[in-house]
Amino acid sequence: MAALCTGIAQVSMDKAVRYSRERRAFGQPISAFQLTKEKIADMATEISAARALYLYASSLRDSSILGDEEEEFASEAAQAKIFATEMSLRVCDSAIQIFGGYGYTREYPVEQFYRDNRLNPIHEGTNGIQALDLLGRKALGSGGKALELLVRAMRPDIEAAGRAETLRAYSAELGQATERMVGAAYSAARDVGLDPLLVLAVISVESRFNPIAESVMGAKGLMQIIPKYHQAKLVAHGGEAALWDPESNIYVGARILQEYVYRTGTLEAGLQFYNGAFADSRAQYAQRVMAERERLLEVVQGRGALAAVALHGG
Repeated sequence: MAALCTGIAQVSMDKAVRYSRERRAFGQPISAFQLTKEKIADMATEISAARALYLYASSLRDSSILGDEEEEFASEAAQAKIFATEMSLRVCDSAIQIFGGYGYTREYPVEQFYRDNRLNPIHEGTNGIQALDLLGRKALGSGGKALELLVRAMRPDIEAAGRAETLRAYSAELGQATERMVGAAYSAARDVGLDPLLVLAVISVESRFNPIAESVMGAKGLMQIIPKYHQAKLVAHGGEAALWDPESNIYVGARILQEYVYRTGTLEAGLQFYNGAFADSRAQYAQRVMAERERLLEVVQGRGALAAVALHGG
């Protein structure tokens, strides 16, 4: 099973790599974008790890030292099965992301790889049973000491997870914070005449939506604004401390970006100035932002299509 899933993951990655070399955006193949490279690197790493696990389990089974004692390699086989089946799902999902909207259609095979793969964590012993079996054989085999240490280490997390009301409240608060951030991006973009998805793409590239991000250069908040260069704009929002407020940060960042676009005359040049990389003739920062905007657009369109299907029952 582990070998099967590793093979599915490998062919999914191969298809994604080939497509990324053929699909072009902003004048170059999408394989040139950093986000695509990062996905493919993660896929290749996980595939190699899964392959090493099942080959190791197989070598234990074939070893003359162990003979026919199945118990000696059962835990390693369970590890290989758990990791490979879940890894393969992640790789197939990443392949679909690289294909974009096409990955969701039957025009390309990656959607079938994902569908076929979804059963693998369930049959031949569900991953939950495999994990229990793995822990039981290893931990209880030492007189229960290892299991006792494991439970002791996990107790804080178990107790925290038991506070259901706290978790639900945290989840609701996180959802509300996200809604406020997206709403602020749309409002600020509309006020200055920018594309809201462009503002969200800048936030994603600059801070990965982390409102307390701070760079070594002193850039702060969601849109990574350096206070000393924009004191005049910060005064209206209460000074430098306003950069830690997501809505204020987004509004100031959108104004800065709009000014750079206006001064330079093009969106690409404006983005390069925003990043302080105006001397880069390849405009790599602008390409990253536009690639992220395209990804966000695909997410929005995909959710819209799914919602339409759900609403119309088709």
